[in-house]
Amino acid sequence: MSSCKRYRFRICWGVARATDDREGAIIGRSASRPAAASKSKRSCPASPALFLQAPRCYSAIKVDGRRAYALARALHAAALPAARCKSPRCG
Repeated sequence: MSSCKRYRFRICWGVARATDDREGAIIGRSASRPAAASKSKRSCPASPALFLQAPRCYSAIKVDGRRAYALARALHAAALPAARCKSPRCG
């Protein structure tokens, strides 16, 4: 996929889910939280960065005509290839 994507998201600190999205069952909780929003922002690069990212098994990428998330939920998770990504500059 060669198009640029933008995402809006909401963070729920301290909750781990089976599918790494809000639809998955909660499988863990933690009381640990960042001390301040500025700490989270410091972890974001000051300039755009290129990196490889392997999609999770619950991705919408198609494998042999079927969505990877459908395979994973049927307990037939596929290994998905890493894609080149570019992180935005944080303001």
